[in-house]
Amino acid sequence: MLTNSFIHIDGVGDIIERRIWAEGAQSWLDFLSAPPKFLSYPMVKQIYKELEKSMQALEEGDIYYFKRTLPTRYHWRLYPEFKDYICFFDIETTGLSAFQSHITTVACYDGKKTTTFVRDENLHDLPDHIKKYKVLSTFNGKMFDVPFVEQEMKIRLGQPNIDLMHVLKGLGYKGGLKACENKLGIGREELKGVDGRVAITLWQCFKETGNRDFLDTMLAYNVEDAVNLQRLLIICHNMRLEQYKTLEIDPIPETPKPECEYKINMDCLHLSIKKIPTHF
Repeated sequence: MLTNSFIHIDGVGDIIERRIWAEGAQSWLDFLSAPPKFLSYPMVKQIYKELEKSMQALEEGDIYYFKRTLPTRYHWRLYPEFKDYICFFDIETTGLSAFQSHITTVACYDGKKTTTFVRDENLHDLPDHIKKYKVLSTFNGKMFDVPFVEQEMKIRLGQPNIDLMHVLKGLGYKGGLKACENKLGIGREELKGVDGRVAITLWQCFKETGNRDFLDTMLAYNVEDAVNLQRLLIICHNMRLEQYKTLEIDPIPETPKPECEYKINMDCLHLSIKKIPTHF
């Protein structure tokens, strides 16, 4: 989708971009070989110049060029061109404030492999790991996950962040991650109905007892959050494509769900659910 985009060029808005597509220039190469006749010569010259920069930036993997030029609400278009350089990540914490609470676990998924980080074990390795990626994808990560990581780990995450909460809201889907998953037909099987409150009590039980079954159950939940972000992004991408009637692009096929290495202990899960405060 990125190589079909003109919205990142000054003077090109949604209406002009759609007309460019309708006139037959459905990609950067199409435009360079036959620019639409409705555009003025100065505008064509400007787009030519910017497309040359865009092609060079893509070839060099210069994600910050696209972060700078592509409006934030269109950052979903970075996928799939940067699908091999994206990190879907989700954090669990002891509370909601980045200044009063702390991170307990983090799950990162790159579309192939999941990597987890645990407080007091390997959480200190998170900065080096996450900085390897050119693009991040989260759910409400701009307001929650990223500020938490930056505050606690004392790092700056400057990559573009495809925050799926905002992408989904633009498609008419509101609510939390689990609510959006349910509306879009993504099931959770054993973790159905489980939310972030349970992650807090699972962590508390793990620290109180030392029983790693609580931690494994929590990590299974954390990993599910991260893995489902890719599924949601693909759904959002394809739904957006359907809205562009004149653009001929094949939808991205759904990816198989990877097997989770962490096993859910139902006894631990039920005990943690019972420990959720009634006022939470």
